[in-house]
Amino acid sequence: MVSISSLWDTNNEIFWSKNIKQILSFTGEGVLKDKNQTSIEFNEFLNKIPSKLLGKYANECLSDKFEGSGYVLQDIVNQIGARLGFEIQYGRYRGVKNTIGFDGIWASKNQYNILVEVKTTDVYRINLNTIVNYRNRLIEQNNFTHKNSSILIIVGRSDTGDLECQILGSRHSWDVSLISVGALLNLLFLKEDKDDARTTDQINFIFRPSAYARLDKLVDLITPTANNLEPSQNNLYAKNGNAIVPNDLSHKNLTTPIDFYDVCIHRINSYLNVNLIKKTKLSYVSTDNSAGIILTLSKSYAMSIGNEKFWFSLYPHHIDFLKKFPNSYVAFGCGLNLNLYLINYERIKDILPYMTTSTKSKTYWHFIIYNKTGNFTLRVPKREKSIDLISYKII
Repeated sequence: MVSISSLWDTNNEIFWSKNIKQILSFTGEGVLKDKNQTSIEFNEFLNKIPSKLLGKYANECLSDKFEGSGYVLQDIVNQIGARLGFEIQYGRYRGVKNTIGFDGIWASKNQYNILVEVKTTDVYRINLNTIVNYRNRLIEQNNFTHKNSSILIIVGRSDTGDLECQILGSRHSWDVSLISVGALLNLLFLKEDKDDARTTDQINFIFRPSAYARLDKLVDLITPTANNLEPSQNNLYAKNGNAIVPNDLSHKNLTTPIDFYDVCIHRINSYLNVNLIKKTKLSYVSTDNSAGIILTLSKSYAMSIGNEKFWFSLYPHHIDFLKKFPNSYVAFGCGLNLNLYLINYERIKDILPYMTTSTKSKTYWHFIIYNKTGNFTLRVPKREKSIDLISYKII
């Protein structure tokens, strides 16, 4: 039987119209149990899908509860943690005698550990002493220290006043934080909208206990900036429907705005036979960590009849990102016609010293692609020559 992970690779359009309960029923035995085939296949699937689908499925777990919906939400939340930059240790779905019960452990790069507890609702009071005891037992096993660990309770509801009071009124108030699933997703979308390597570290720091019992208030302070970001050059339009189909960019019956980046990544996935997940606004990593992509887009700048140019920039942190992978590329998306060129990092590294730079606020390299009556070339100014891009084009 074909797994849903494999089906996503070959025919992901069908998933957009399915709800999470239907998808779970297609997976293995259809029931999540600790380390069974269903849980393995389901988490492989979650590791591949775009973050907006994670958000859709999380909302379905909360709005239309079904048997096992809490376990599904637990896996989705852990996947969100992974995309926020944490190393994830998955917990158990069901408690077992003489084992430490936790839904997840999130470890940051600086060795700070967060014990995660996921609740679909806060209707019932949570025994904070029980959760704190889990942390203490992990400290006894030398997995944690008091200084470098804390507890994060993630709840489905946004109205968490009673639970906030419970935390603030307890002796554990400086060990425990609270956040809603909605605020957690907002942080993920903010991270993916920013092209800044520091964002992950800043977001991870938010989860540490502070004067705020509920972290939603902190998230509310920073996420409005996501709505004020400079509009990206990705507001193309596609036909009605959720599926992103390459080459389906006719300008007839265009009603639903789609993400230009998603369209390009769909084509790159097919070309390289990989599954790329968004890390920041411009960076993507394959699920097997074999490939890294910087995808940068430009609108068309008219020069004369039949001639145009496209302007791009690469920053030092882009180059540092590309160095991490055995296979890495820069993808240049040119204009509304989706002319897409994929150049491997070794070639980029070779020409980088010959590109012009700017130091207005940050140092970066200029890349200019010219289209002269259908012939696309990349200008290399300090070599006084251009590179014909025909061999780099993704059809």
